[in-house]
Amino acid sequence: MKYETKQFKFKEEAGSAVQPINIDDVKRIIVLNTDGSERLIYDKMKLRTINSKNEVVDLDKTVILPLEQEGKLNLYGITVAVYGNSGMSGSPTKYLATLFIPYLKSANSEYAYLPFDINRINIFNLGKLEAKFKKALEESTKDCPEFQSDINETMKLFEKRLTKDQKQMYYDKEEKRSRSAKTRKIKPKKISCK
Repeated sequence: MKYETKQFKFKEEAGSAVQPINIDDVKRIIVLNTDGSERLIYDKMKLRTINSKNEVVDLDKTVILPLEQEGKLNLYGITVAVYGNSGMSGSPTKYLATLFIPYLKSANSEYAYLPFDINRINIFNLGKLEAKFKKALEESTKDCPEFQSDINETMKLFEKRLTKDQKQMYYDKEEKRSRSAKTRKIKPKKISCK
C-alpha cells in the first residue's frame, strides 16, 4: 500500500486506547488473529525497478507491502483484479484478468526490486520482461553467492516453462478458433420467388 500519511493509528487490544505511531518508526506491521497467531505481515521498504535499458532505477518511493513468502529472499506482492466492459454504454462490468505484481527483497536490504514496473511497461518493451526479472533477481540476491551462480540456470527453467506455456496458449487459441469457425458455417437459406 502506498502511503502519504505520516502517522498510523494503532490499538494494542480491541478495548485499549488509540495510539498514534509515526510512520518513520514503523518497520513491520503484524496483524494477529484473535488467538495471537500471525495473520498478515506488512513490511516497509524503498523501491527500485529495472528500466528498458536493463538499468536499476530508484523510484524514490517508500511503500508498505504484504509479505507473501519469507526467507533469505523475501517475496512481496499485490494481486490486482482487472474489470471492464465491452465499451458499449450500459454493458455490464465483467472480470478480465488477475495480475500479481511481485517485489523481491533480500532479508537484510532496505530496497525491494520491482522486476517490471506496470507504470513503465508498454508495447515496445514487453519482450524485455525476462531480462528485467533476471536483473531484479541479480540485484536482490547480491549478498548470496550460491544463488548468484545459479541465476542463469534458474532463468532457463523460467524461460522454458514460459515458452511451453506460451505454446500451449497458442495451441489452445488455435483450437478454439478452429472450433469457432466450424460452428459459424451458415447454411444458405432457400429463397423462393413468387
